[in-house]
Formats: sequence, structure tokens, C-alpha cells
Amino acid sequence: MAALFLILLLWTFASADENEKTLHIAALLPTGEDSRWRVEHADKACELAVQHVNEHASLVDGYRLKLRTNSSNCDIGLASFQLCEMLSLEEKFVALIAEGCSPVTRALAQTTEQFEMLQFNFLSTSPSLYSRTVFPLYYPLLPAENTLNYARVQLLKELEWKDAIILIESEEVFNLVANHLMKLLSEEKYKYELHIVSADMPSTMDAAIKNIAESDRRIIIGMFFEEAGRQLVCRAYKHKPPIRSPHYVWLFPGWYTKSNSTEWHAKKGATKCTVDEMEETIRGHFNFDFIQVANNPNVTLLTGKTRREVESDYMKMTGANQFEQYSAYAYDTVLSIAIMLNKTIMELKANGITGGLDNFDYHNKQLRERFQKVLNQVEFDGLIGEVHFDLNESDHEATEQVKIDYSNGSENSFVVGTYDTRKKVFEPNNIAHIPWINGKVPIAKVENVSDYSNKGLFYAVAILAGLGIAFALCMLAFNIRFRSRKIVKLSSPHLNSVIAIGAVLLNASIIFDGFNGQFYPLKSFFVPCYFRNSLLAIGFSLLFGSMFAKTWRVSRIIKETDAGRTNALHLTDKVLFAIVGAFVIIDVLLLSLWFGIDPFQSGHERIKTSMEARYVRDYCLTPNGNRWHYTIYVYKGLVLILGAYLAYDTRRVRIVSLNDSRYIALSVYNTVIACVIVFALSFVPNPGLRYFLRSVAAIVTVASILCFVFVSKIYLLATGRDKNMRIFGRVATTRSAGVNDHTIARTTDLLALQGREKRKSNVIRLLLDNGHFPEEIIRRVKSTLGEDYDEVYSSSSPVSEDQSTPPASENELVENGE
Repeated sequence: MAALFLILLLWTFASADENEKTLHIAALLPTGEDSRWRVEHADKACELAVQHVNEHASLVDGYRLKLRTNSSNCDIGLASFQLCEMLSLEEKFVALIAEGCSPVTRALAQTTEQFEMLQFNFLSTSPSLYSRTVFPLYYPLLPAENTLNYARVQLLKELEWKDAIILIESEEVFNLVANHLMKLLSEEKYKYELHIVSADMPSTMDAAIKNIAESDRRIIIGMFFEEAGRQLVCRAYKHKPPIRSPHYVWLFPGWYTKSNSTEWHAKKGATKCTVDEMEETIRGHFNFDFIQVANNPNVTLLTGKTRREVESDYMKMTGANQFEQYSAYAYDTVLSIAIMLNKTIMELKANGITGGLDNFDYHNKQLRERFQKVLNQVEFDGLIGEVHFDLNESDHEATEQVKIDYSNGSENSFVVGTYDTRKKVFEPNNIAHIPWINGKVPIAKVENVSDYSNKGLFYAVAILAGLGIAFALCMLAFNIRFRSRKIVKLSSPHLNSVIAIGAVLLNASIIFDGFNGQFYPLKSFFVPCYFRNSLLAIGFSLLFGSMFAKTWRVSRIIKETDAGRTNALHLTDKVLFAIVGAFVIIDVLLLSLWFGIDPFQSGHERIKTSMEARYVRDYCLTPNGNRWHYTIYVYKGLVLILGAYLAYDTRRVRIVSLNDSRYIALSVYNTVIACVIVFALSFVPNPGLRYFLRSVAAIVTVASILCFVFVSKIYLLATGRDKNMRIFGRVATTRSAGVNDHTIARTTDLLALQGREKRKSNVIRLLLDNGHFPEEIIRRVKSTLGEDYDEVYSSSSPVSEDQSTPPASENELVENGE
């Protein structure tokens, strides 16, 4: 009797198995060796889902599911061969779960469309696959990768980061995601820069890291696979200066694999950096990923299992401590197929169609359309939360949640929040509680900070320049007040006034040079910039040009008298003014061309740079300012060189009637040396210190020139020594009582410049040419000539009184002499 009961029981189960039909599902799973697409135990997760579905008899009414798995290891050719092999089998596959590699997924989607077969995917997230027009039978469980961009941009908003670096690997998926991200950033008017690298070309990585180091931006949004990411992070650490935390913040995709709780970047031997160096580089980074497992573990799924129970069964099957990344998506993908099949079966029964899915084949378009219609209604609680499919691709991205974690080096990541792309908010929002490494939010960009901490130096220079202006004005007043005194009159007082005016302009240009935006908005007001350059150029021409002209006259006198000519003695102040005027005209022409072609703009000069700020000061610049500066430098340099030569050529000359010729030569030397010093000081790196040193050197130089030109005269006037000066050799005439206004000859200058014999003959010739002289003059000439006077004078006939030179006026005296 017992044996009969056992036989009856076995026959009952056998009959039940015969009544349940099998529906086959094909799966090309990302379980190969390619780490870019690998999902640990994805095949086990699918098998567990099939097991749970089959244990729940009502989930797929009258049918059992059977899974056939394989892996192409991201090889399009191998994947196509495996699919064709499956399609050639006797059993028919109602759906395909595609590979995680996007290029393979795309090729399979194009093939399955020809067989009216729906293709499901839980890993490929290339935005190109989400076009319902191009891939009408493709159903991804994950949203497109560019959905993460909404969370990225929202995080930037929350932290007020308006600048970022986008660093991507040259792969189609990252190119598309980067384009989408740049569009979102542009809409928010955020600034960014894009760097593209190739894992096969290390030089592109080196170039990208170098460009990032030279950039001002500190937020790096990374889009690359793990292998390329490890190489980039190691290169960032090795770079000098290193690109690492806490000054740089990295934003990574959250789908990088973890093995036994080991982070993706900590793979030993993968780079030339140690694990600690890699960790130090990216410590304080963010991870962006889709929700892996829903928060409530006690929710009961359609299989009758709670999420906690499913996870427990998974850990028993795989030996893992928890669901690996995306394994939960694999589980829910199988549940989605089961629900689609079950709803289709129920719909067929409701419409009186017998046979259910028995008539499925690869050319049954009506059944495929039913599958798609049902899928649009599928919505259930899965391991990952609410699962649904939306045929409207534009809405598909807007209903997902992205989890953001912050890792500061501790064992557990800090959950920043979950961003709901539909509500556009973080739930929860823990941004205010992020445990930043330095206790503060890192900056997004090294900004220019106006640093006028050297204002004290400017004030000191302004005071010195003001004193220089006052000193120059005092010298100008002295020159005008005592211009009729011998000591002043003999040194060309008009040119001395020009020197003083040039000194005033040079000191004024120094004050304008120190403004540089610290007292007024430089971006909209450039008048001081024009003043500074104009005053500097013209002031230099007035000051140095006058000294140049005086030195040139002395040189001409020497050369002319050496040659026995006296033409140089007629070089009046008008000629010297013409020389100075020529210099000024050249300045005006150059400045007019400069300001007309290249007007001034605002620029920034770096004072110092830290990891968080660049300290700068505003200054004036023109697009081709160096070209104009060099032109003026060459022109002024040639004048300086010629002036230095003339000063050297007349270094031993001391002409009494040109009483400051030696001081003028010293001033020329002083100016040349000072210009060399000021040019060298232009290379001092600190702008404030450079301005102070250059300005002090210029002020001291100008003041010394004024001292050379004027102070000696003040001393002689103050001590009364100017009254004892002898004025032989004046190129002038005067009225002498008792001798009917005869001419005083030029004598002493030539005596000082010629040899004894030549001087005597020149003096005698002048005496004979000019006729009779007062006794005092004749006595002094006799003293000079000695015994030669009688011989020479007696051999020549004097000029008659009728032929004598008429007396000169006072104006002619000033005009003809110095």
C-alpha cells in the first residue's frame, strides 16, 4: 500500500512537470575578464531570480523560466557568434539580457530587432542606446549615464562651485556624457574646460595633468574606466606640484568595482604609485551612482521574498557579504521579464486566445507588440526600489535617483544624499554636514585677489616724488629769479628751466605709475595710464635732451677749435632748443601711434600665488604693448649711448664761459647708469617692491641731476664768489666807456682749448680783426701773450674805427652767448 502511494505521488509530480512549459531566456552577461564591464556574480543573481520566479507558481502562470548564459568579454565578433548560435537552437528565447559592454550591446540590439526579440540590459548606459527611434526593442533597466550629470550640476550649485574641469577618456559613452554635461553647465553659465585622454596614449594623460596643474580650476569631474583612472590619479600625484587633496576635489562615477571592500584605485601593482599615494591624491572625493539596493529591506517582492531574504539567499549562493554592484539590477531584470510574460499570458487569456506563449517564434510581430505594450505598464518594487519602463525616452531620465557619497579616507563613506532628478532636490540633504578635510568647503577656482598690501610703499614713493617735484620747482624758481646773474646766465638758463620742468614731469609719472587700480576702477578709467607714459617719455626728453644738447655743444666747440674753426662758437640756445624739440616731437609721434593703434586695457600682474588664491594688482596694458615699449627703449637707448659717448669725449674739458659743462657731463653719466639700474630692477618678481626700487632709483637720479645743475650755482651765489668770475671768451659784446663801444673778443675759451702757439695766433688774429680795446683788456692780453704781442701786433694793421663792429644790444648779448 505504501509503495502504491509513493508511485502515485511521483506520477503526480511528473504530470505537473509535464503540464508546466518552459520559456527560455538568453543572457550574455558581463562576467568576463574585462574589468571595465565586469559585474561580479551577475550570472548568479540572474539564476537566483529565475529560481525565485519558478518557486512562485503564479508569477508566470503555467510556465517555468530557464536561463542560458554566456559572456563575450566585450568582443563584438564573439558576441554576434554566440547570439547566432543561440538563435539556431531548437528552443526559442523570448528575451535577451545583453552584455554590459556598450559597443557589444549596440551590435546585439541591431541584430535582435531583426528577430522581433526584446533586449534587456542592466549595465550599458551609453546615451546613444537610449534612442527609441534607433533601438525600438532595447529596454535598459538603468538610466543613461548622462543622468548622473543632473546630480553633478546640482552638487556644484549647492556648493557654489561655478568652475570645473571635465577629464574624460576617449570613449563614445564618455564623449556623449561630457557633451551633455557641458550643455547643462552652459545653461547655468558655469565655466569649464575639457581634457580628453586615451588609455593607449600615455602622452595624452601627461598633457592633461600638466594642463590641469596650470589651470586655475580645482574641481575635476572624471569620466573614465578604472584602468585609465588609476593611471591619471598616479600621474596627478607624481606631478610637480602634485594635483591632490585637499586643494583638488575629484568627482568619480560610483560604478567602479570593489573587490573584498578594496577600492578601485587601491589595486596593487596597477601603477607606479603606492596605495597610500593614490589614497592621498583623491582623498575627499565624491562618487555618483544610481541606487543599488532600496533602503527598506523588509519590503516583500512579487516572488514572495523580502529584500533581506533575497540578499541572504544571494550571499549563500555566492559567498559574498552583500550584493555586488549592479547584481541587484540583474535580479530585477529577470523579474521584469517574468512580469512581462505573466501579464501577456493573462491578457491573452482575457482575449480568449488559447495556447498562451506556445506560438512564440522570432517572426511573431503581434506577440512582440503585446510584450512592448505590457512593458509600458510594468511597475513593481524590486531590490533597487521602484522599477518601471517608459517608452518616452525624454521622461525616462527624469524619474531616477542618484546617490552621492563623499569619501575622506575613512572606512565608511559619508552619504551626501540621494538626488531625485524629478524633484531636483537632495533627499536627504546632508551637504551642510560634509566632513571636509580642512573643515571648510574647497574652492572651485583660484581667483584673482587684488592685493594692495604694499600701499605703504606707494605712499613712501609718492612722498619722495612729491618732494622731488617741490625741489624741481624750487630750482626752476631760482633759475628764473637769478637768470640775469653771471653764474646763471653763463649756463643757458632757458635750458636749465627745461631741465627742471623735465624733472617735474618725471616725478609726476612715478606717482601715476603707482596708482594701478588701487584708487579708482582701472577697467573704465585709463587716463592715468596715458599720463604716466606720456609724462615719462616727454619728461625724459626734456631733462636728458637738454643735457645732451649742452654736451653736444661742448663737443662741437672742442672739435671746431681743434680744426682751427670758430663756427661752433655761434651755437646759440635756439639750436639747442631745436635739438630738445626734435626729441619731444619724436616722442609725441610714437605715443600718438601707440595710443591710437593699441589703446590701453586692464590687466593683472601676479604678486604671489597660493593654492587658494592668486594675489594680483591691476595694471595698464595694450595688446602689443611690448612692441611699443621696445621701440621707445631702442630710441631712448640710442640717445643714451650717444650722450654717454659725448660725455666721455668731453670728460677732461672745463670751459669757464660754459661754467657747468663738467657737471652736465656727470649728469649724463649718472642718467645712463641709472637707466641701466632701473631696467635691471624691472625683473624683480614682486610688483610692489619692484615699483618702490625703480621709483627710488629714478627719484634719486633726477634729484642728483638737479643738484649738479643748480646747487653749485646756489653755493656760488650764496658765498658771493660769482662776482669774481672772469668772463674772457664770452661770445658777446658790451659797451666800454671811453673807447666808442668796441667789441670784446673771444679769448679765454680758445686759450683753454688750444696749444700755446695756436692759442696765441688765434688770440692775435681776433685782436687784429676787432681793432682797438680798452687799456685793461690790452693789459690782460699782453700778460697772456708775453713777448709775442709786440711782434704780432706790429706786423698787422688795425681795423679802422669806421670798419669796427657796431655795438650789440642787450638782447643780442643774451642770444649770442652762454
